[in-house]
Amino acid sequence: MISKANLVGSGNDLSAKIDQSAAEKLLNSVHFPLTLVSINTPPPGNLLTTETVNDYEIILNPPRVEELLKAFAKASETNIPSRSKIPDIETKFNLEALSNISETIESAKACLSAMEAPQIPTSADQIFSFPDEKYLKDIVNGGVEALLSTTNGLELKAICSNLRVIANNKPNLGLNGPKVSISNSKITVKATGELWAHIPTFHCSRWCTRWTVSWKWVRLSSVSVGVTVDLDASIEILINGKILNAKAHINKLRLDYPILREIPLEGIANSQLQNKLIPIFDAGSFIACVPVVNSRFGIESISIPNVAGSIEIDIAIKQV
Repeated sequence: MISKANLVGSGNDLSAKIDQSAAEKLLNSVHFPLTLVSINTPPPGNLLTTETVNDYEIILNPPRVEELLKAFAKASETNIPSRSKIPDIETKFNLEALSNISETIESAKACLSAMEAPQIPTSADQIFSFPDEKYLKDIVNGGVEALLSTTNGLELKAICSNLRVIANNKPNLGLNGPKVSISNSKITVKATGELWAHIPTFHCSRWCTRWTVSWKWVRLSSVSVGVTVDLDASIEILINGKILNAKAHINKLRLDYPILREIPLEGIANSQLQNKLIPIFDAGSFIACVPVVNSRFGIESISIPNVAGSIEIDIAIKQV
């Protein structure tokens, strides 16, 4: 891997270089396809807090929520001529979300019906109680499209519940000091995106005479996809003490599918890749193997200059 080692008179005392042929040898030892990222457990987002906790979950801003609510409402107008015709992935996603978010409107209707029905106590101390009538009517009359304003608290959250990134083939590496470019590589991405909503539900708590409202998180819809795309990534060379490590970094990973397009999947992938450091050079062992230096010297500093076509390691030593 190390193509040269020189003692120099000033500045950096030792230098080593990893050239293109050494990088090719490293790549040839890797078996493809190679799983780069595998997240199969539910993310912390499934705790469904009201804050944006991490890259796994994104709280959608109000304008985007309004767009989605309109899309859900419009999906109900879609005419599927026959049961044999399968709706496209976008329509299927919106219809499922429409069905689940309509729970709020249906429960408000039931509450209004109970409020308008003759209220005959079945016991002497029985009390009839209901949420605000105007609040209920606004939700019913506004429909799905207006839920953001009529519920006064609706939130939508996009969650990536699992993600797998698989490198299909050996890439080409362009060595350039601390930054190594990757080209001509395909990856397969398997991901599941879920849309959750924080919505109110109206229910009777005692013999349907006492109606209350409670807020809860509901999974509206989900989509799972597996696609092959070009890999947009690079490799960073990091110094950690005497060891140089290589770390993959995905620059961009977006999937144009329902709810997944809302999530920057590269953030999720990189959160796992940052723990997968590959040691490529041990400066301590390098110094120990130089007879004139041996144990009388230690490492003062290590730097990686920008040198096209190779990774150069400059080492300054100090007497110990």
